[in-house]
Amino acid sequence: MKLKNNKKAMSIAITFLVLFSIAIMVLILFYLNLQKQDAKEKITIFNTLDKVYIESNLLDYYTEKIFKSSGSNFKPSNTKSEFIIEFLSNLNEYKNSEGIYFVPGLKQIEAQINEENILLNSSRLKLKLNINSEKCLLKDGKKIIDIKYTYSKTFEKVFKL
Repeated sequence: MKLKNNKKAMSIAITFLVLFSIAIMVLILFYLNLQKQDAKEKITIFNTLDKVYIESNLLDYYTEKIFKSSGSNFKPSNTKSEFIIEFLSNLNEYKNSEGIYFVPGLKQIEAQINEENILLNSSRLKLKLNINSEKCLLKDGKKIIDIKYTYSKTFEKVFKL
């Protein structure tokens, strides 16, 4: 006895193959979408960290520039107070007409310019500063990461004898 194949009917195996293929494709697309969101968060965190480093490098650069210009005509016979006046005068050049620094971190430098942070002797002039840089990363209005970068930096001028 010979069975006739019904050409209009579809095999159950092919039906399952198509359905499972579609289900796997949907799952893969869902998984890749989740991974994409995770990658965006990682990139955002690294960008925030880079901003902290850039801000600290800018602060170092401008503070060094101000220190060099303040100490260029400074002599060992001068006093700490004279250096402070000169330094603050040079620092004020980096403020706009509203009194705001164009590098925001310079405000913390201004607060640390005092005689305790200055070492002056016959051979050298040193200025020791504690520098802080902070950034906060928010997601949906909630803080997800808080980056704080704190370090001490000493600026030094050696007098030619």
